[in-house]
Amino acid sequence: MQALVAAGATDRATLEAALSHPDEQVRRLAAAAVAGASVPEPALVGRTLRDDSPMVRLELLRGLSRRAAGTACEPVLKATADRDRGVALFAIDLVPASCRDDSRARALLARVAGTLGAADPAGWSGPSPSYVWRPNPHTNWRAPAHALVALARLDPEQARKVLPRFERHPSWLVRMYAARAAGLADASDSLQRLAEDVHDNVREAAVAALRERRGHAADAVFLGALTRNDYQLLITASRALEGTPDREAASRALLGALDRISAQRRETSRDPRKAILDRLAEVGGADLAGRLRPYARDFDPVIAGQAARLVSRWTGETVAAAPDPLPRAPLPDAQDLARLAATRAEVFLADGGRFVLRLLPDVAPLNAFRFARLAESGYYDGLTVHRVEPNFVIQGGSPGANEYMGDGPYSRDEVGRSNLRGTVGLSTRGRDTGDAQFYVNLVDNLRLDGTYTVFAEVIEGMDVMDGILEGDIIERVALSRP
Repeated sequence: MQALVAAGATDRATLEAALSHPDEQVRRLAAAAVAGASVPEPALVGRTLRDDSPMVRLELLRGLSRRAAGTACEPVLKATADRDRGVALFAIDLVPASCRDDSRARALLARVAGTLGAADPAGWSGPSPSYVWRPNPHTNWRAPAHALVALARLDPEQARKVLPRFERHPSWLVRMYAARAAGLADASDSLQRLAEDVHDNVREAAVAALRERRGHAADAVFLGALTRNDYQLLITASRALEGTPDREAASRALLGALDRISAQRRETSRDPRKAILDRLAEVGGADLAGRLRPYARDFDPVIAGQAARLVSRWTGETVAAAPDPLPRAPLPDAQDLARLAATRAEVFLADGGRFVLRLLPDVAPLNAFRFARLAESGYYDGLTVHRVEPNFVIQGGSPGANEYMGDGPYSRDEVGRSNLRGTVGLSTRGRDTGDAQFYVNLVDNLRLDGTYTVFAEVIEGMDVMDGILEGDIIERVALSRP
């Protein structure tokens, strides 16, 4: 079915059979083919939208939304009231592209955004009886936050009117969405305030928006962001300073940030330190060579090489990198691996959900051992699921609730097991750069094979995984050992 869909070679009989198949992943592929037809058949579209599986309905919406604006508006608006929370949020995100010129879309988004913090979670009717959205008393920030960003794309003026409520919200996740919306709606005052937020993910969203909206008029904000320790924020701030007219101030701030996070001696600081060195290569000069020369002996060979090349360019000398690596963590022995093979990891979510993992030390001994060691130490307790990609993966395990903050040392890739639905893999940003963040495959993701390590699989609670939303909290991870 994957081959037929990829080749555009499905026919009506094949689609009919696939849409009746008991495996929801086969029906999901059929939904993609139905939406991708030159002229989608209304009967097949309607049948797919009524499918019991959220992943099938979602795949159809994704495909329809890629068509010319307006052709998918009706099903997208209806899907904002889908009984599955993930599908409803996905549909809200699709509204701007699918319903660009539809006044009902603006009305719907404004009303959903207006429910933020509503004391009474009673439902309300949308712009017509067909579109009803009911806030959930436990998760009702998500739909308003998504609606605010969508509204900012369609109607910036209306978004600016409701933005202050989001900007003042106690949840950093809501304020992060406020920063994204403020960038789209060109709300400069809000961006300025959010760039000073107590949570670095909010700051990062505001800095990224200010870079687009104000350029180097906001350099003071970018320089201030370099005093923080969040790696994602440091990367964004360093890139925002590209082309800055105040090279001296930028050099001081960048060097200060480089020294500060290098002193942490964490291999996973590679990405922000690379970004800082990239910017120093632009704003610095030979007068900084002495400050950077010691980094040619850095513990990270990538940073040592970059620093050596930069100093060589500035001075005309040939400076060789001589990295001094950090000591490696102890390796598991045969007894450790035997125990891991029978170990189960029970993951409890703050909202009461629960799922169970079986570790796979036979195919990924180092990463299964590391996960068990960190789980036993309480490392994952209280961390956030910060990434939810419908019909792809969910990802969590970051102390900073973003892509760049993880456990200090890198781990080696152990590629071998396929990324089938329910398998658990190691998030990386290049070869051998695992930082203990993990992802769970929501569908068969064979395109990840050969690149990403799979070290565990869900053996209980996959229905819980399907219902996880951005911002859900890992309350604790309990190991059961023989």
